[in-house]
Amino acid sequence: MKEIEKTLLITAILRPQSRYKIFELSTEHFYIPAHQIIFDALRFLDDQSQNIEINTVRAYLQSVGDYDRCGGDDYFYKELVTADSTFSEGFLVNQLLDRADKEYMKGIVKDVLTGKMTKEEGLLKLDSIGKVESDTFIDIEGFSKLDLDDIFKKENFISTGIPSFDRRNGGVCRTDLIIIAARPKLGKSALALQIANYINHSIFISLEMGRYEIYGRLLAHESGVNSRLIKQKYMTHEQFLKVNKVHLELKDRLKLIFADKIVNLNDIIIFIKKTVSIKKVNAIFIDYIQLIEAGGNMNRDQQIGLISRKLKQTAQTLGIPIFVLSQLKRDSENKHRPTLSDLRESGNLEQDANIVLLLYQDEETGVTEIINAKSRDGESNYTINTMFYKETSKFIEIEV
Repeated sequence: MKEIEKTLLITAILRPQSRYKIFELSTEHFYIPAHQIIFDALRFLDDQSQNIEINTVRAYLQSVGDYDRCGGDDYFYKELVTADSTFSEGFLVNQLLDRADKEYMKGIVKDVLTGKMTKEEGLLKLDSIGKVESDTFIDIEGFSKLDLDDIFKKENFISTGIPSFDRRNGGVCRTDLIIIAARPKLGKSALALQIANYINHSIFISLEMGRYEIYGRLLAHESGVNSRLIKQKYMTHEQFLKVNKVHLELKDRLKLIFADKIVNLNDIIIFIKKTVSIKKVNAIFIDYIQLIEAGGNMNRDQQIGLISRKLKQTAQTLGIPIFVLSQLKRDSENKHRPTLSDLRESGNLEQDANIVLLLYQDEETGVTEIINAKSRDGESNYTINTMFYKETSKFIEIEV
């Protein structure tokens, strides 16, 4: 949709006759913050009956201090100006309106699943959208003929095993891109593995750990035996029996697919699609995004943007949520609780993600906070308090 938004903006700038239709939209129809700013600028210039062209838009944004926030000359002249302006404004506007309807509908479904709205209220709101004539959208008239349980079935969402998150957000949607970010050694890999173990039938791609190290962490998580002792085979007889029992249980129950030697983005996507074609997959985990190689003549920020966009598209195409781990900026290590701005080499990470979870550990209390910093379709800006037991790679929710 980023390309659609860019195309719509350049169309409004270059084709004056298109503006009456485009300006029926509101700022909220744009997801990219830079595009929201540019759209507001176009509306303002139009309201003031000023001439609208690239240079006048650029001058206005500079005058109000928003030009650099939109990416400056690099974005304006290398991306925005080169966007395709041959599409009809009606097609472009309908694309954004269809997307807005989809997101509105997903929000209703989440509200019903989390108890914020009754099923009857949800159906009334769905009916209020009206019939949308589009092959890419579900006919709302068809919706109204379905049983309510079919509309709001929980199969469209996956529980994570984090009780407070599942209760307040209804789990994750099957097309979500979820970012788990933290500073080193705060447990982001352990949290991802704990969620993968809970969901089961998952792909776990690690660019940092080998598959045997990952499995050792799982054994520690399930048995309660220190992972270091398992790795060094320095266990008591009782501990060995515990670990061996868990190993035998996991052989029957666990359906995790490990990959630890893939670093190229295209190879990762090919591996995911090939695996999904032959096996049941409920979720995909990648540890971690800064180690993925995208290639091409791009700076690292642009590469991360490309990686997040491709992974988002993969999640949407396959209908399988993708959890991606990320580091935080080094200069955030002296701060207190992290924020979205601390995502390292963020590219479009924040924009592409449906959900962003940040980890923070209070050094005085030892409490590890899981901060829901963003949830596009559900509740956000809240903290889940946990104790992270590093020796057994386990997070346990607590009351503080």
